[in-house]
Amino acid sequence: MAAKPAVKALTVSVSINQVTHQKYITYMHADMCRQLPKLGHEQLDRSFFELIIVCNAFATQQVQLNLEFVPTPSYLRGVRMVEQGTVDTHSASIWYSDINQSQLYASEEVLRTGEFEKGIYVHESHPLLILPPDKINLSHYTALSVKAWRHDWAVSQSIAQSVADTGHMPAIFEMLAAKRADFTLLEFSNHTSMDRVQNDIRLKILTGLKQLRAKGLIYPVYVKAGFINPKVKHWRVVNPLAIASIKAN
Repeated sequence: MAAKPAVKALTVSVSINQVTHQKYITYMHADMCRQLPKLGHEQLDRSFFELIIVCNAFATQQVQLNLEFVPTPSYLRGVRMVEQGTVDTHSASIWYSDINQSQLYASEEVLRTGEFEKGIYVHESHPLLILPPDKINLSHYTALSVKAWRHDWAVSQSIAQSVADTGHMPAIFEMLAAKRADFTLLEFSNHTSMDRVQNDIRLKILTGLKQLRAKGLIYPVYVKAGFINPKVKHWRVVNPLAIASIKAN
């Protein structure tokens, strides 16, 4: 009987959004790659559960990762830290267009064009929630996004009357609660209700609407975590022309 290949240990420094790091502080101090957290029991950020995919990828090569997290204020700051050599990698998947490909090695895409789903979320008190789907015309409303998220910004511009900018993701909840905009594009929650909650501010999804249709390159992981949600499979796509434009680029 052939002996099993020896497992190598590798310590990797990982930039991670400081809000995500604080939210999952218990996991951050655990050996995540050795004791993978159970998905589906709490609201998880994509950057968190994508680390599980990284752990699994290295495990197939007989490499046991030890992750050392470095909190950062934003996604782009985390990417720049990788480019500068301050850390080894970033916690979440990165758009090809956001990196200097002459400096960094990029794996094959985790999610391909058209495989990224987001829902349209509004504050729980917004009157859009009581309208039937066929009466909703988002071109009469103001979207909210982070301008540095170029793809989200472009989609928001294609479906909304105008787009308000917020400097970073956590402020989205506060600004929607303050009625400074009407809706935003967010990744789905793995909660049964699909609600997104932060600091007691609850955002609800507009039933019957979806942004990007997906089947998922690593479908079971994304479905279980709630990032790809089977409940939206037959929902109406509100920006098919924008999707065609993204594919063309």
